[in-house]
Amino acid sequence: MRKFISIILTILAIPITVLAIPVIIVIILYFCYFISNVVPSFYDPCFEVTDISKGFYYEIRDDRVCMEMDSYSLTMTIKTLKVADPATFKELRGLYFSDKNFVYYTNEIVKEADPKTFQLLGSYAKDDKYIFYKGKMINDADQATFENLDNSSKYYAKDKNAVYDSGRKLEGVDPASFEIISKSGSYVKDKNAVYESGEKLEGVDPASFEILSESGYYVKDYKYVYYKGKIIADADPQTFWLFDDQEYTKDAYHAYYRGRIIPAVDVETFKVLNTLYAKDKNHVYYTGEMIAEDLDVSNFHVGNPPKCGTDNVIVICDGKSMNGNYPANSIQTLYKAGRTEKF
Repeated sequence: MRKFISIILTILAIPITVLAIPVIIVIILYFCYFISNVVPSFYDPCFEVTDISKGFYYEIRDDRVCMEMDSYSLTMTIKTLKVADPATFKELRGLYFSDKNFVYYTNEIVKEADPKTFQLLGSYAKDDKYIFYKGKMINDADQATFENLDNSSKYYAKDKNAVYDSGRKLEGVDPASFEIISKSGSYVKDKNAVYESGEKLEGVDPASFEILSESGYYVKDYKYVYYKGKIIADADPQTFWLFDDQEYTKDAYHAYYRGRIIPAVDVETFKVLNTLYAKDKNHVYYTGEMIAEDLDVSNFHVGNPPKCGTDNVIVICDGKSMNGNYPANSIQTLYKAGRTEKF
């Protein structure tokens, strides 16, 4: 009987325990918040939780340096940077700071850096012994021959032994012949290979490699033409060229849309109308696909909106006929999205 009563009491206690768990969690969370956000305000004059819209924050207040310590999606916490010397503390650039004793990257001491010889090299930095990227020492970088190759969107550098991208050593790249070959910095090469965004492009010939478009989507060497890193089947590198819109391309034998061959095109008469439409003497094409409608190709032209066109008899939008045929020469407007668009 006693055992039975014990089992019943245990069962009845389970719901109470389950209900108590969330309450305990809330109490713990509130205690943590109190310790980290309320208590510090009693002894740290810099302590403040404020809007993150100020950006990375620091300020010298009386005898201390106040600096952003923690940031979240909407707020940041400001506290005293305890080791900093306010009399000599100064902002350098690129989230670097220094005083007479230390170099800092944001609110962290760069332990290896000497503040007396520390200097910035674009996105990199150095002192009399070491090279740094975002506050981290680059192991084995040669300080004497280190050269910053900063680009608009990539952070390349090199020394006599290696090439670095955003502080990371690129294995197997030859620093002597290394060069940045695109404005964005996405494409680089050495005497042995071509790299895109740090990845080696297998089989590409660096000597004949050429970037054809500012976007970097189209490139070629003496063997192949590539679209977004993939070989365009049957494309002829010697005669391949881009139209202004760079969606349609052609060579002496084929026309292409985004790297895909357009079947049955008459290359000699092929012309591009806009980023969506093209035509030759026989057909009109929408995003590289032949439009099935029996159109008067010679009169076909695109209008506004650019996804629509007409031969003055049939209106085509998104590559398809809009409600069949219209009387000749009567197409003046096209109704779309509640407004009138003129051709």
